[in-house]
Amino acid sequence: SEADLTAALAAAAASPDPSTRIILGASFQVSGATFTLPNKPLTFDTQGFVLTGPSGSIITISGPSNQLFLSGTINGVSSSTAGSGLAFSGTGTVTSAATIAGGAVGSAGQSPRTGVSMDGAMSFVNNGTIRGGDAISYTHSSSSGTSFGVGVSINFGGTLTNNGLIQGGNSQGDGASPGIFSRNLSG
Repeated sequence: SEADLTAALAAAAASPDPSTRIILGASFQVSGATFTLPNKPLTFDTQGFVLTGPSGSIITISGPSNQLFLSGTINGVSSSTAGSGLAFSGTGTVTSAATIAGGAVGSAGQSPRTGVSMDGAMSFVNNGTIRGGDAISYTHSSSSGTSFGVGVSINFGGTLTNNGLIQGGNSQGDGASPGIFSRNLSG
């Protein structure tokens, strides 16, 4: 559950062990909380289960300031108020072998969501699959830096290395989204 995940992260931060591994024991949806990572290497594995983000929002990871290793499946919720996959802020390195997807929408005119949003001078190494959410007939990118349905959105100095697959969301009508959207500003 979300409470168990929060408790596991707190226990990892308090542990004298130099690194920690968190493994899910069930699939669940989070309510929209921001999860703060301990300042040590952390491995997060959904172990065949699915971690799903909140409706209309995103799973926000504060940090990492060290190293985060991801495996398993992490999805934004797919609905009329779709949610994004993961958002990171920090200066550390994320290495992902996970499948991460933004939420899809099922009605025309609704906005699909981003798979991964990188906010900060962090590094993200993708060895897995990242997808933006699919739309029926609407995908929008604006000059303000907002983009819907992209695989990875890079903001504010992030670095992306892709050894896997990154795809933007599909659309049956007005323009599908790009795999990578970079608004890589320094501040």
